[in-house]
Amino acid sequence: MRARYPDREGAVDRDGVNVAFEVYGRDGPAILFVPASPISHARSWKGMIPFLSRHTTVIATDGRGTHRSDRPHRRDCYSPDEVDADLVAVLDAAGATNAVVVAHCHASSWAMRLADEHADRVAGLVLVAPALAVAPGYEYAADAEQRWQDDIGDACGWSMRNRAFWRTDGGYRAWVEFFFDQQLPEPHSTKQLEDTVTWALDTEVEAMIAEREGRAPFGAADAEELCRRVQERQPVL
Repeated sequence: MRARYPDREGAVDRDGVNVAFEVYGRDGPAILFVPASPISHARSWKGMIPFLSRHTTVIATDGRGTHRSDRPHRRDCYSPDEVDADLVAVLDAAGATNAVVVAHCHASSWAMRLADEHADRVAGLVLVAPALAVAPGYEYAADAEQRWQDDIGDACGWSMRNRAFWRTDGGYRAWVEFFFDQQLPEPHSTKQLEDTVTWALDTEVEAMIAEREGRAPFGAADAEELCRRVQERQPVL
């Protein structure tokens, strides 16, 4: 059972793709939680929602490709413009004129675009471990992506971040178990590991591949300029 159940839940339909959302609380300023979908979804914020919903209106979305949302297999369905439009539609459906947007990992770039293109809808940004090209170590991650499309056969470690390997029997599960094991090295983090792997399996391999190839991340120069523009208008943590 959950510590806190939503007061309202639903889905927005954009060009035939349903994107699910939940609303907690009815008072105070709004907070929009944006997960790094489709490898994760709204349940990844479960530790924060019960407390914050006592004081604010919390909106959590699954993001297209996972959990209660639809799972299209075309990369154009996951373009930044599509995700940006999803977030605006979710805010509208939740009745929020604007919100503080909280995002994690690669979802940080979606939150930044939303703040840049719809400044009146974003009161501020909280970005957790943002995967932006200005972050330390991002260059290493970009290098690792060079083999994404290679057919490498057997893979281990970070080489499992590979399209062909994910399509093998058990390949995608092996990747997410390795990936989240790397993210959760602390002692006694077994429950967190079980949760994150479960959320990552709550999608389809082809949806994961389509999102990864439709993401269109910023290069370093564009990311720095975007950060500069956003910080001139909104508070950013």
